[in-house]
Amino acid sequence: MAKNDVTPQMEEKMVEKPTSPLVSVIIPVYNSEKYLEECLESVINQTLRDIEILCINDGSTDGSLGILQQILKKDSRIRLIDQENLGESCARNAGIEKSSGRYVYFLDSDDILRQDALELLYNRMEEDKLELLCFDAEPFITEELRKETYDKYLHYKAYYKRRHTYPALYSGPELGTAFIENKEFLSQPCLSMMSRDHLERDHLRYYPGILHEDSLFTICNFFTAKRVSYLPEVLYFRRIHENSIMTRNASFRNVYGYLISFFKTNEFLQLQTSLSRREQEAVVARLHVFINMAKKYYGALPEKDKELDDKEFSPQFLMWVRFLVKDPFDYEEALKEKKQKLHEQKEKGNTLESEKKAFQEESTRLKRKCKELEKERDSFFQKCECLEEKRKEAILDYVNTKKQAEEMRTQLEEINAQREEVIAEKEKLLRRIRELEKKNERLRREEAELKGVLGKVRKNFFYRGLRKLRIIREQ
Repeated sequence: MAKNDVTPQMEEKMVEKPTSPLVSVIIPVYNSEKYLEECLESVINQTLRDIEILCINDGSTDGSLGILQQILKKDSRIRLIDQENLGESCARNAGIEKSSGRYVYFLDSDDILRQDALELLYNRMEEDKLELLCFDAEPFITEELRKETYDKYLHYKAYYKRRHTYPALYSGPELGTAFIENKEFLSQPCLSMMSRDHLERDHLRYYPGILHEDSLFTICNFFTAKRVSYLPEVLYFRRIHENSIMTRNASFRNVYGYLISFFKTNEFLQLQTSLSRREQEAVVARLHVFINMAKKYYGALPEKDKELDDKEFSPQFLMWVRFLVKDPFDYEEALKEKKQKLHEQKEKGNTLESEKKAFQEESTRLKRKCKELEKERDSFFQKCECLEEKRKEAILDYVNTKKQAEEMRTQLEEINAQREEVIAEKEKLLRRIRELEKKNERLRREEAELKGVLGKVRKNFFYRGLRKLRIIREQ
């Protein structure tokens, strides 16, 4: 399919999800059709499923775009961004802008990820709340190089695996300095996972239009990150083939890339006022690496390529090329002069040694005082915690007592109600008793009256009987 036939929908296929993916995998693609499918399969088959895969086709002229369009139909997590050839820096920056994952990982389109790599990295990032997590890689060489130049690239076998251990949780400058001092600082962005918050907070992007852009990016990445760590696992397999950057013939673009990295890293160093002296010296050591690499590439150039066009480069840049790269003796002499000046300044500063000692003694005294205050503070906090526990217990007792009081009040109200009912019932009984007493009194009076009537009746009957008896006797 021709590039002009690609529709806007095919340029970027987005799958709507209710939430952002956990990890955004950004893969710049340029003329890597030979290895692209194997690379994508290693990402698609990751054990961590909640990811998005952003493939940025950077104006490929081979069949890479067609491969991407075919694989795009098989997995909805893949998003394709098609752009003109702007270089790997711009491709990665485009991926950052289009990504939405909580963490970001950069993968080269000719390399391979271990199947559980993203899951291991994500879990560690989440567990330790990291902004940057580094790991190791293992290179492998294609058959073409294995037959012809295997011995030349044998040293890569140990290059991507660190020998020292870094078990702690560090700040970015601390771990970056340790890596540099142990000569184990690897600039490849594919050997670390980083958080999106870190990229946005520190405005980290790749410098466009240069080779070796990862040298500049990785320094800025390490020395601005707050929480970083190292995972001593081989999670990445780096392919060394005839068209990789490591095996290409030198050009002035290599020299230019390292010089730009030198200038921009130096500018970055001037802005990092919070770095310790040891950390500053580590960054300076990387500046020396950039200059030495620029010299190496410049020395490997054909003579015709060493003559630079003053129309293409500014006079200031050409001056730096001559000073830093073209004539290494001038650079070494400049370093010697600078060391001599520093030595003279040190000699002049000896007069301040007594004040420095006094200051150090005062500082030591204040540190002791601070420690005592910290102990008092800790003791105070412990007392506060004890009081807080007692307060919570008192509140709990109060709540329980209040609850019991409410229950007792409810029971008392029920008893009072029952008492009122009993009193009312008692009043009824008393009224009934009085009524019965009145009735009984009335009955007694009636009984007395009846007895009187009965007595009269008996008397009359008695007298009447006597009269009758007397009459009978008389007869």
